[in-house]
Amino acid sequence: MSRADRRRFEKEFKKLPKPDNCMICGNALIHNTRTFGGLTADGSVVLAGECCERRVVTPMVSGLYLTRGIDGLMPRTNQGNGKSNSPEDVHRALGAIQSHFDDLDSRTRAMMRQGGIPRQAHNIFVADQPWKEDDAAWFRNNPDRSHRLRPMLAGEAATLPSEVTMTEIPANHRLEILVRQVEPGARIRAVFCRNTDFALPDREDIMHALFDTVAMSGNRGIIDAQKINALAQQYANSSSDVTPKPTLN
Repeated sequence: MSRADRRRFEKEFKKLPKPDNCMICGNALIHNTRTFGGLTADGSVVLAGECCERRVVTPMVSGLYLTRGIDGLMPRTNQGNGKSNSPEDVHRALGAIQSHFDDLDSRTRAMMRQGGIPRQAHNIFVADQPWKEDDAAWFRNNPDRSHRLRPMLAGEAATLPSEVTMTEIPANHRLEILVRQVEPGARIRAVFCRNTDFALPDREDIMHALFDTVAMSGNRGIIDAQKINALAQQYANSSSDVTPKPTLN
């Protein structure tokens, strides 16, 4: 590649939007797969997926397309020496990151199955966060509980899907967080748009029923209090606690 072509590539590539589709064939990019930036045969500057790797005739950059694991990247082990890495070094580094995310995804899928949620988590959080520490402390102090409803905590809104945080919240409602502890150190969150005029007893059977209903609906739809009561009663009847419990009102 000539110096002029390289300068043109660097200038145009920086202006490319971050695509969710291969710029050559239009297919959706897949989480934790390679991407290739460079020039096509006609000189176009593109970012392509693995589907069109061979059509990038002059590859310049390589990366990964990631949709999960905001804080799941491996810690940086060195600061480098300022020199460009060889293609072999880049290949090894990307392979290590892919393996890291494969491991995270595998462990998370197992946790979601164990927690009764038949889908992959939207994001994976492994680093310390204020809301994680708060949940961990709460469940330690409430060892008989597996479910919790709480307000959003500092910095937590930024971890939620944009389609949730950008949705207009009705009057007398607010976003709160339902938490299911699968085991100590492994928890699943679901977003709940709560009607603040409606009292919610802080009981395990009610929170269990509410979490299941919200998580299985994908955070969409109106919650039917009668259905929550009925489901909570099922959970209460299946537990060892036979004390009659009041219902939602």
